[in-house]
Amino acid sequence: RRGRRFCSTAATSRLVSKIGRPTSALSTERSLDFLRAKGLDAEDLLLVSTLVKTNAGVESIDVSGNGFGAGGAESLVAIVRSSPQLSKLDASQNNLRASAALLAEAAASHGSLRSLAMSANAIGASACTAIGEALAAAAGGSGLAELNLSHNAFGRAGGGLAAVPGLSSLRLASCAVGAAGTTELAAALAAGSTLRRLDLHECHCGADGAAALAEALTSGVALVSLDLSDNNIGDKSGLGSSGVSAD
Repeated sequence: RRGRRFCSTAATSRLVSKIGRPTSALSTERSLDFLRAKGLDAEDLLLVSTLVKTNAGVESIDVSGNGFGAGGAESLVAIVRSSPQLSKLDASQNNLRASAALLAEAAASHGSLRSLAMSANAIGASACTAIGEALAAAAGGSGLAELNLSHNAFGRAGGGLAAVPGLSSLRLASCAVGAAGTTELAAALAAGSTLRRLDLHECHCGADGAAALAEALTSGVALVSLDLSDNNIGDKSGLGSSGVSAD
């Protein structure tokens, strides 16, 4: 018992040293964005999840840039499920890999979470597909409006994300979506996707993908902003006359 108490005290002291705040901040503050890039590992995140359970009013959490890996995914899911007022979560740059799908499942059933960022997490094609399926399957819609999965090389699998109900902003920069994935995105837009902002910066969309988008944009889509920069498609294949702001 004394050994366990010592370990708990040591873990708490280590966490306080890393975040530069007393642990009471995790239980009381509405914004926990101070957790960004603090070198937190899976053990630290487990302690964070325990402390945040008593913070019913937390609205924003930024744990990006910690690199705690898949071992911290369950704690992150626990944090989401115990935070009813949470509206914004940034879990980018944590090497979540396939476990990112678990976080998407938690987000899908949350209700209040509006913005989720999981960029640069080594998310592969199968995990990307699982993320899209989890969000699309949410009863009554997930409530999620903004999804950032940039800098994950899942390729064509990103093409299915535009069909997620209720999404208004989708960021897929540097995800190697390619012409085939871009064509799937265009089809979803034409079919009534709710997306208003789409970021496909450096996604290897190609002329064929851009042409598919240009055609989709003639059908009265909701999209108002489209980033196609660094895709080597020249004049954006007619996108300039679509009424959509295309970079």
